[in-house]
Amino acid sequence: MQCDEIFEGHSSSNCNQGNCVFRILFRSSGDKTLRISSGSVSTEILVNVLKMKLVISAISLVTSIQPSLSTQEFSLSVQVKDNALTSLESSSSYPVTLSLTPAGVLSGQTSKSTLLGSASFSTLRVLSQGSFTLTASSPDILADSTSPFSVSNRPFRLSLSILPGQVTAFFDFTLTVSVFGEDLQLYSDLCTVQVNQFLGLQGLISKSGSSGLFSFDLFIESSGTKTLLASTGSVFASLDVLVNQAVLKVTSVVPNVRII
Repeated sequence: MQCDEIFEGHSSSNCNQGNCVFRILFRSSGDKTLRISSGSVSTEILVNVLKMKLVISAISLVTSIQPSLSTQEFSLSVQVKDNALTSLESSSSYPVTLSLTPAGVLSGQTSKSTLLGSASFSTLRVLSQGSFTLTASSPDILADSTSPFSVSNRPFRLSLSILPGQVTAFFDFTLTVSVFGEDLQLYSDLCTVQVNQFLGLQGLISKSGSSGLFSFDLFIESSGTKTLLASTGSVFASLDVLVNQAVLKVTSVVPNVRII
């Protein structure tokens, strides 16, 4: 027996009362042509080899079936089965990769090979915010996806900057606070940013929004090194600013003239 594709199994068989039995394992899917011959007599058979299927068999969480917060860890089990989903394929090892649709940040080990037909993933977290499906995929095997689920991110890091770069006492400057989520993208959910009040700091020091960017127009009434502290919830960041003294400058002199 011959085939136009690579297969494993018996390529010859002793026939019993005209019946010949071959056990064949194909390594790829699609239409295959088997050529069977005995002496000068031969025939061809067209065989449609179906792809195996990945099955996400279990998602487990302590509190819910699917993650709803970026802080929640969850585990996932994936199995390789035949096309009819009746038998577990445990004779070989297959690489399995997890991904999010639309694209997002999936934390943890996202690629593994199956052992005895299964691959188990643990300590996974979705760090991005939005609605996602999680997909398990492997070459030449039909992928499987979860139903859609929504994840809420949380503020993870703040970044502070000022304009202009040099600050002078009693002159306005702008403090920009950037809020990043756990996916290290600008945080797009509603949050409130507070600038810590200290003696001599003037301006609006609290703002709420969902853009991830907060601008504060401020001025400081005294010179010296000042520490600006911004926070949202339990996340905070600070920036040391050197405040220069204001300078008096004589721009013109008008003489006092007496006319006699």
